[in-house]
Amino acid sequence: MNIKLFLDKINSGKAVLPVKIAVTVAVVYLVNKSLPKNGLSGLAERISPGYSSLAIIIGFLIFFIQARRWRVVLASSGINIDEATAWRTMLWGCLLAFITPGRTGEFFRGISLPANRKSDTVWAVAADKILAGFGVIAAGAISLPVCFLYHSRIMWPHWTIGAASVAFFSGIYMVYMLRHRKAVRKVLDRAPVFTGKKLCEVCIYSVSAQVLCCIQTAVLFRMFGGCFSVLSLSAAGMAYTFMMLFPFFIANMGIREFSFGMFLSGYFSSAGQSGVAAIAFGASMGILAINIVLPALAGLCWWLIYKKDMAARVF
Repeated sequence: MNIKLFLDKINSGKAVLPVKIAVTVAVVYLVNKSLPKNGLSGLAERISPGYSSLAIIIGFLIFFIQARRWRVVLASSGINIDEATAWRTMLWGCLLAFITPGRTGEFFRGISLPANRKSDTVWAVAADKILAGFGVIAAGAISLPVCFLYHSRIMWPHWTIGAASVAFFSGIYMVYMLRHRKAVRKVLDRAPVFTGKKLCEVCIYSVSAQVLCCIQTAVLFRMFGGCFSVLSLSAAGMAYTFMMLFPFFIANMGIREFSFGMFLSGYFSSAGQSGVAAIAFGASMGILAINIVLPALAGLCWWLIYKKDMAARVF
């Protein structure tokens, strides 16, 4: 893998595909066109220091758990790092994910780690993302029964989440059953090797991080005019699972508002289409700012401060 060529493309802007930008812009417009003209100003007035601070604190806890999981994954690949390095590489990955379509740049978050282990770090990121996906799928699957109890109509997205959950866990089971096959073993030989205890640990980290993300989202729903309840937590859980099936939007813009609005509308239809759209848009922008933009900016600051050392490690 030519990492220098990849970074050169990022710096030149060639890694950002115009088609994906156009699709993202179009979906953002279509999803949010139902907002009333005074909707944005009304949302700005709803921003509360208390709720905002709580959402930021939860975002910090989410990142802390994700960094812990990343450190365990690397250790299972034979790469031992300290807590500070785990944070720095995670932040660098957030920056790369933010500036590349489909968050593909995140696979190179470990390029500053030992030069002879760069390919191992890419496999470690893949394992880390699968574990993160496990947390998202698990939260969505747990949220479905709540939907079946309270939702007046079961729509195709709900069945999609159910099918995705079954497919995900069936896929893991199939890999386990076929682990001795040559092709499967060849892939697994490159993956991190977890003990039973470590596997349980990283799975708990994944589910915990996603539960906190749902709580954070429900807090933002409340701030922008919704309510904090089991229903809003359920809507968030299903929304994140649904949007995971559409990874080609830049920073999940457009699909996040659509997902929030779609699952919220089943619970809070009394708010009207424009009301639900406003809550979904406000919460989506809050998640974008706290969980995506802020870590990316921190990663950029780290790059600017340590770019000479980074260049020496990478190249």
